[in-house]
Amino acid sequence: MVAERPNRIDVAAVVYETGSRIEEFFASLAAYLIASGIKVSGLLQHSMRANEADRCSFEMEDLGQGMRYRISQDMGAGSSACSIDPTAIAAASEVLRQAIVDAPDIVLVNKFGALEAAGEGLRDEMNGIVAAGLPLLTTVNCDQLEAWRTYVGSANAELPMNRDAVVAWVQQRVRQRRG
Repeated sequence: MVAERPNRIDVAAVVYETGSRIEEFFASLAAYLIASGIKVSGLLQHSMRANEADRCSFEMEDLGQGMRYRISQDMGAGSSACSIDPTAIAAASEVLRQAIVDAPDIVLVNKFGALEAAGEGLRDEMNGIVAAGLPLLTTVNCDQLEAWRTYVGSANAELPMNRDAVVAWVQQRVRQRRG
C-alpha cells in the first residue's frame, strides 16, 4: 500500500563538479538501492565515447527494463556541436511517464542539464513525477545549479556526491511512503 501523497515536494539533486564520475556514482547508487529492496524506476545517462573524436555520445538506460536509448545524434566529423536527438529523448521519456503509473519508492534521473534548465529535455516528465507525489532524485552539475534552484525553489535538497548521504535521504523518503 502506498502512503498518502505528502504535502511537501520530495526532490533532491546530487551536485557534482565537471570531471567527476557522476555516471558511475549514480549507476552504483541505483544498483545498491535495488539490491536493498527499494523499488526504483528511472533513467541513467551513460557517456558512450568511442574515441577522442567522439565528443558527445550519450545513452539513457531504463532502470526497470535495461533498454537503452541513444539520445545523441551524429553531427559529422567536422561538427563541434553536441546535439541531443529530440526523438530519442521523447522515446526515453516514456520510462518516466510509466514510473508515475507504477508509483515506485523513488525515481532516479541523472540528467538535470542544459535542456532541463531551459525547460526542455525531461523537465515535463520530472514535473509529472513531482506532481504525482513521487520522490525524485537527479543530478545537477555546478554549472546548472542556479537553474536548478530556480526550478525547485525552497523544495530543493542538494546532496553531496556521497553514497551514505544520498542513501539516507532516499531511505527517509521510502519510510515515509511505506508508512
